[in-house]
Amino acid sequence: MSESSDDQIITLQERIRTAGEEVSGRRSRLRACFWGISAVPLAAMLVELAAAIGPPGFFIPDILQIVILVALFAGSLALVGWALAFFPDPVRRRRALQDRIKHQLQALGSPAVADVLLGVRQEGNRDTQRIVQDLARELGLPTEGQPADTPMGSGDEVTPPLPTGRGDEASGLE
Repeated sequence: MSESSDDQIITLQERIRTAGEEVSGRRSRLRACFWGISAVPLAAMLVELAAAIGPPGFFIPDILQIVILVALFAGSLALVGWALAFFPDPVRRRRALQDRIKHQLQALGSPAVADVLLGVRQEGNRDTQRIVQDLARELGLPTEGQPADTPMGSGDEVTPPLPTGRGDEASGLE
């Protein structure tokens, strides 16, 4: 392989790693936002629970009760709407980055593509692994090794004893 080919392989491996890290970062930020938005309805539920089972004399004014219920309802709806809108984002971004990388890989020969993907196949980042698996499948590379052939017997294997039932037949007594 030439020097420029090695440089291309290294560059593409780094792009795959960077793409996986970017998607993981988005996923992580989404998780943090989810828990941040979840805090509103969870806090409202806790206040309602405290009022319901709290000590005698623990009283929440009616207006505050209404505000808490609205926060509980609106916060839950906002959380569901937000999740429906933004949870697909990491998948869309991964596919977009994957398509860009695929076009760059198609410019290389098949052996070089295999070298690129094998170099990053065992990365610890789950999103990077998913990108590599999808690229290998889309580019027609094998994603698993070939199973080994079944070993043939040599003829001197020990045969297990046959079941004899109660043991009477084996001793000749009936």
